[in-house]
Amino acid sequence: MMMQDVIRHYRKKKGMTQQEMAVCLGVSASAVNKWESGSSYPDILMLKPLARLLDISLDTLLSFRRELSMEQIDHIVQQAQQQLKETSYAEAFQWMKRQVAQYPNCDWLIWQLAALFDAHRFQETSLPPEADDTFFIQLYTRVMNGEDPGLRQQAADSLFHLHLRQNQLDQAQSLLNSMPSGVEKKRRQALICQRRGQREEAMKLQEEILFSEYQSVNLVLNDLRLIAMECQDHERVRRLSALQSQLARCFEMGPYYEAAAQLELAVWEKDEAQMIRIAEALLEGVKQMDSFRHSWLYRHMTFKPVPPGWVEEMRENLLEGFRKDPDYAPMLRNEAWQTWLAAQQEEKKTAEK
Repeated sequence: MMMQDVIRHYRKKKGMTQQEMAVCLGVSASAVNKWESGSSYPDILMLKPLARLLDISLDTLLSFRRELSMEQIDHIVQQAQQQLKETSYAEAFQWMKRQVAQYPNCDWLIWQLAALFDAHRFQETSLPPEADDTFFIQLYTRVMNGEDPGLRQQAADSLFHLHLRQNQLDQAQSLLNSMPSGVEKKRRQALICQRRGQREEAMKLQEEILFSEYQSVNLVLNDLRLIAMECQDHERVRRLSALQSQLARCFEMGPYYEAAAQLELAVWEKDEAQMIRIAEALLEGVKQMDSFRHSWLYRHMTFKPVPPGWVEEMRENLLEGFRKDPDYAPMLRNEAWQTWLAAQQEEKKTAEK
């Protein structure tokens, strides 16, 4: 609360009228009214008697806090949103400046107010001259120099998008260069390339993000499936396996990756017929294991060349696993599967000749 709010709050808490407070302090009721409206402040010599009368400390009276809680920050941000709804941008902007001045060390508050008022600038037809890029750049930079690494990154992100909106691409690039590597940095680089008309490079960067995100999401789904297996939750395991197949299809990864998760489900459920069907699909699919390299979805990406004999080696490893891994024992008892494996082995010998 600001000082005027503190005086009004604790006066009412004590059950006093403005007139009664004025009498106790030897001032006029009009003076008390001005204190509570914020149009004037008590004389410095009046602060101690006022604090004693309200039964509060001088720190409370002067609204001094070493730190604001997140609840208090949220409350001030809600007040800011209300100000933007109920008053003009110019009036709300002046209110925001007073909050920043009152809590100069609260970086969380400063960043949230800056981001809120910065975003609203582009919905307004008339702005006060001081609500320009320089003002918001100063606030973001101030927070970027703070102690909280997460908040520094948030402020840097806000400043990056300010530069991007204003087509200040050199400034955006300079800021981006100082950011840590990662998916978000690559995505922002793609935005800069797009603004500069470097569309092929922008698409390449976005495709690289897409490809890496497939790997990440697939790993998460795989881990979830393993946990569901431990819980013996068959329905969840089936749905997660199906989702992995759909993900591979959606990201153009090829038939091998579409079938892989289904094989683990069949093995877990000891479904012999399903194991054989999927194993055959995998052995055929391994021939197209790198089909994503030729997908339209990744046409701007450059992949490492496939080493000679890589496909044959992968296929042989699969066959070896099917023959020796005890998890696949149910398949080995199947005569049709044994016949199919023998035919594959014979085909391999013929090819080697």
